[in-house]
Amino acid sequence: MKPFFFQIEQQESTFEPQEVNKSYPVSELSACACYGVFHEPTTHFVADHAVLFLYPWGQEYVRSHRGIRRLAMELQEKGIPSLRFDYRGTGDSGGSDQLFSIDSALEDAKAAMSWLLETTGARQVKVFAVRLGSLIALNALASFEELTDVICWDPILDGQQYLNELSGPHITSRLEKAGMTWVNGYPISPSFHDGLAKVKAHPQTLHTNVVIYGAPQTSIFKKWIADREEAHLPYEVEHAQPADTQSEWGTVNTVGGFVNPTDILNTSLTRLIQH
Repeated sequence: MKPFFFQIEQQESTFEPQEVNKSYPVSELSACACYGVFHEPTTHFVADHAVLFLYPWGQEYVRSHRGIRRLAMELQEKGIPSLRFDYRGTGDSGGSDQLFSIDSALEDAKAAMSWLLETTGARQVKVFAVRLGSLIALNALASFEELTDVICWDPILDGQQYLNELSGPHITSRLEKAGMTWVNGYPISPSFHDGLAKVKAHPQTLHTNVVIYGAPQTSIFKKWIADREEAHLPYEVEHAQPADTQSEWGTVNTVGGFVNPTDILNTSLTRLIQH
């Protein structure tokens, strides 16, 4: 497990990873630096594919972290390299959390994908994306011919729908301050809000196989599936939830706890291992 930083410059990434130095002044960390953790197999690569993880946003990042880390560690033990990273303005990456935007996250996902391909030499990449990470994956990675599978856990398919969800009564903390909305302690800047409201996961953009776990059967979800069927594009749905299922990601009684569904994680691990 190797933590490092990679730079994002003018929608291009420079592949000169810098080792993490705990004494490095946080104030001097470049706003263009993404923090990543590369899980390199301890012995040798046993597969010709690698795995890229795309995190959700805000409190959902915290709640999904243990599950994603567990998957990465198990892949490492089985000889499959993987990369998990923080978007700029989130986690340990450079930039203020108030500067996070959907556009920068899309750039970061492309740069991370390129870094993983160049570093591992993998001919194929599978993506495991959670919530907002799914919306990012389905929009950012369609141009990569090495992409073979996108596994989406409770995906966000429509940015405006997600904003509506973040305004719901189940959200623990919602505060309006300094021209921004804060949800469970994380800011939604005007640029993040406006950019997210315009983004949708177009069902016909990505031609590779899409696997969806744990998604509520909303009208947006059903239409997305119907459009994908009409275009004869591959997809699979497992562990589907009723449309009125209340999200557990930001509810009053569970903020701060981990979302760690054994069935979804175990099934996902099997898919990520398969050649």
